[in-house]
Amino acid sequence: MASIRRTGFFLALLLLVGSGVSFAKDLSFTRDQVGKGRQDYRQHCAECHGPRLEGQHLSPPLVGARFDQTWRGKSAAVLSFHLRRMPPEPIDAPGGLGDETYANILAHILRTNGFEAGDEALPIDLASLGKLSIPKLEGVEHDLDAPQVAAGESELLNNLSAVTDEMLRNPSDDDWLFSGRTYDGQTFSPLEKINRETVGDLALAWRTPLRGGNSMPMPLVHQGVMFLHT
Repeated sequence: MASIRRTGFFLALLLLVGSGVSFAKDLSFTRDQVGKGRQDYRQHCAECHGPRLEGQHLSPPLVGARFDQTWRGKSAAVLSFHLRRMPPEPIDAPGGLGDETYANILAHILRTNGFEAGDEALPIDLASLGKLSIPKLEGVEHDLDAPQVAAGESELLNNLSAVTDEMLRNPSDDDWLFSGRTYDGQTFSPLEKINRETVGDLALAWRTPLRGGNSMPMPLVHQGVMFLHT
């Protein structure tokens, strides 16, 4: 495990609003892609997200209101990127199922959410998918903590260094990279600015509610950015 990038369901706690993508085309996919995607989904995704995309345990639904609130109004590349970072994937090669397989799974998800198949195939590369919009539904409230950008679109996250084995063994004073902070689970921060004399000066700076469900999140911090599993 030479390096790890913690994106995915860990959400940077500064909300990345808007990606600057200009959508030029409507979504299109074929029945053949839907059929293959249904099989691929059953093989690789249904164990966690349910056979009908209904979600199970900590894995969110990929259909219905959750889909509408989370993915509509964004480019197809944003959803495709998050499909690619889901298990199963080789540790050293995220997105290991292949571009065509991910495009087929995406077509299956879109069809299950009411989109109609057409004659033009769904592109398999993120650059082309970035030009396609998943249309919004009138009256649907947007999920504020849903992913807003695809890979490479956030300057802040692009500038974060990868987490290495050495960082995990000897974390910076400013970092909290897993639940116990260190391998021996001391859950102790060496930072000194907050102490017995200054703790009374702390005040609320920002907050957001977490949606209901089974979750016991532990915030992680890397180079000044806090990530929270939601």
